[in-house]
Amino acid sequence: MKNLKTPLFTPLLALLGLLSAPGAAAQIGSSGFCSGVANSTGNPSEITGFGSTVVSQNDVTLSVTSLPQNSLGYFIVGPDPGATFNPGGSTGTLCISGAIGRYAGNVLNTGTSGAVSFSVDLTALPSPTGNVAVLPTEDWVFQFWHRDTTPTGPTSNFSPGLIIDFAPLVPTFSDDIWPILAQSNINAPACITCHGSGGFGGLNMGFTPTMGYAALVNAQSSSPGCGGSTYVVPGDLGASLLYDKLSNATPSCGSQMPLNGALAGDINLIRDWILGGAPF
Repeated sequence: MKNLKTPLFTPLLALLGLLSAPGAAAQIGSSGFCSGVANSTGNPSEITGFGSTVVSQNDVTLSVTSLPQNSLGYFIVGPDPGATFNPGGSTGTLCISGAIGRYAGNVLNTGTSGAVSFSVDLTALPSPTGNVAVLPTEDWVFQFWHRDTTPTGPTSNFSPGLIIDFAPLVPTFSDDIWPILAQSNINAPACITCHGSGGFGGLNMGFTPTMGYAALVNAQSSSPGCGGSTYVVPGDLGASLLYDKLSNATPSCGSQMPLNGALAGDINLIRDWILGGAPF
């Protein structure tokens, strides 16, 4: 099974913007590498992934919208991207090449909403030789095949392809989280500039990963209004003040951080680090 992050594919994926960071409750994956063809609605469908790219979370949901109403179809998956136009007489583009697995046992109906949603079991992706499990750092391509109609009769079509780059195990604080806290943010200084030796708001992360980890993990806030809240509770996203303050426009206490700016790093990485037990 091919890992797309090889010397051959990495420059291509970087050029297309497909090297995504570990995912989270927000959107994951990218569909920009293989566009959809307009279906009988007059527009191409749209595919989106939600959940986490950390394999151990087994949390990936696929959603496709702008589909013909009351049409049947199913998802397909494979390890290699491609672009085969009008396969088997279809009006769409097949965005997967090589060994293609079919969720033929999970036929979905688009209903009156013209949309479908499907939860993927990362321990059992279909393939021509049987089910396979996703491994960390692998890339997989998902697509929805569906029936459609044209003025000349029935046909089929495809959603765009969605490529998901799965994360390398669980992020660590020293290698993945500290660099986010130490880099300049969008229209705001680095987190450790305000919450370093100055200790703004009662949080002093110092100037090394070891100091920052000790100041956050299982450490309580002394900030007015947030006193008693714990910055990072390993494995518990909802109880972790750090994630609340960085991800919510209206956090449970105080203001969203970074103040008057936006986080330059990937909040999804912080999410998966906390859910993975917040390792150093």
